[in-house]
Amino acid sequence: MNDIGISTRKPDPLARARALGPAIAAVVDEIERIQAFPEPLLTKLHESRLFRLLLPRSVGGEQVEPSRATTARSAGTCSSPTARP
Repeated sequence: MNDIGISTRKPDPLARARALGPAIAAVVDEIERIQAFPEPLLTKLHESRLFRLLLPRSVGGEQVEPSRATTARSAGTCSSPTARP
């Protein structure tokens, strides 16, 4: 909550990861070619705060249970039509 009582939390991590699926799918060939994340996708990943799922809230993280973090990370990649097992 912010200082006026409005929640500033982002949607569920799983929903955020699934929402990134189309962006990942759109650049999967480029990722394979350059062996790195293109800058626009990396920006979206940072904005989604998925890299902060396991960090404690006291340092700006989301502090979710490890099982939720794993599920969220898997959801983003599994929604890609070219995801590999």
